[in-house]
Formats: sequence, structure tokens, C-alpha cells
Amino acid sequence: FAKHSLRKGTELKPATPYPLTAISSLKMVKQNITSKFPLFLVTIGCILVHSAAFTTPRLITHQGPAFTTTSLFSSDPDNENDSAMERADRIKACIPYILPLLDGDHFGQYIYMRVPFLGLLDDLFLAPMVAIFEGAAYLGILLFLGFTLGTWSNPNLSRNVRFNAQQAAMIDVVLIIPAVLSSFLTDDDIPRYLAEPCSNFVYFTYMSMIIYSVYCNLNGKKPDQIPFISSTADSAAGPF
Repeated sequence: FAKHSLRKGTELKPATPYPLTAISSLKMVKQNITSKFPLFLVTIGCILVHSAAFTTPRLITHQGPAFTTTSLFSSDPDNENDSAMERADRIKACIPYILPLLDGDHFGQYIYMRVPFLGLLDDLFLAPMVAIFEGAAYLGILLFLGFTLGTWSNPNLSRNVRFNAQQAAMIDVVLIIPAVLSSFLTDDDIPRYLAEPCSNFVYFTYMSMIIYSVYCNLNGKKPDQIPFISSTADSAAGPF
């Protein structure tokens, strides 16, 4: 997956006079798009495959005078508390969120610079794992496939664990979009006063989803209140 070129700890270049001339800006953007276009196609392909492969098919069943829709991937109707989570599954359900946590860490670069304490925590806990994650070729793709195809309809995993694996993968898919856009641009293409709030917005958004999911899992509740992402993950969790 696409990685932002600027990592935390890298010294920022002095602000470039802005705006740049129209011709030079267009040339730089054109060169970046041309060089990264194959990666963009792979990214879009992953999104389309994940969306199409796990679309929930529905059956129309006749019940008396009315027709109702029943999902093939709905939970067991005899289970009165599908949102409850077994204690043994609470930690397992949190593990998949390591993928988006590491994949989106670079979006917090400005926050880490402005809040040294958070930067210190990142250096101690996340930075070493991010270095391993980025240094291992195709590790991100393998984890993504493992959390999607590897858990789908896996009878050895509970439905809540499968749901969280799919939801973590979906959060990672959402992170691909800003990562690809940022990879098309360099420090000279966009000024700091625009790049910083955009990067911070992505960081706060994806971290909020991860913290919410982990908090619910540790408290034995299903984190299924994230708009669009939770419903898609629930469909992809499998038929039982």
C-alpha cells in the first residue's frame, strides 16, 4: 500500500513560496501521477475486489401476506445477544486493528511534532513496529488478505472475531485513499497550512475508529456503530 513520503522525525523543508507558477506545478503533478499510476490502479482494484466479494446477497422469503428480506449472512436467530462477546475473544478481536494502526501512523507526523509527549510514545511503541512493517516486503498486503479472505467463513473463529478482522481491513482500505492522494504530491506541491490540517483530520478519524473498536471489544461489546464500515464488515464476516 502507498506510503507517505515524509515520516515523523524527518526535518521539514522551509516553506516554499506559494503559489508556484502554473506551468511548474502542472509538470510536477503530471510526473508524480505518471510514476505512481500503476500503484493507483492496484489500490482501486483492491477496493473493488473487497467491496464486490463481500456484498451480502439477500433472499426474499414469503411469510403470510407480506414479503420480507432475509440476509444469507445474518446471525443465528436463536442467539439472543449477538453483540455480546466471549472473554476469550476480546483480545483476539483487538489484534487485527494493528494493521490500520501501523498503516496510518504517518498521518500523525504533525501532531507528534506539536505534542512532544505523543511523539515520545510513538517513538517508544509504534515507530519500531512501523519500521518492521514497512521494511518487510508485501507484509501489509499479506496481512490484509489474511484478515479478509483468511477469516471469511472460517469456522475456527467466532463471528465477533471475524467481524473485527473485516472491520480492521475496511478501515485500512479507507486509509488507502488519502495515502494515494498524498503520494501524488510532494512538499513543493502543497503548502504546510493545507497539508497539516488534512493530515491531522485523517489521523483523528482513523484513530477514533480504532480506539472505539478496541474499547468496545475490551468491554465485551460489538463495535458495530461505524457508519458504512461496520455494515460492510458484518456482511463480510460470513454466514454464521
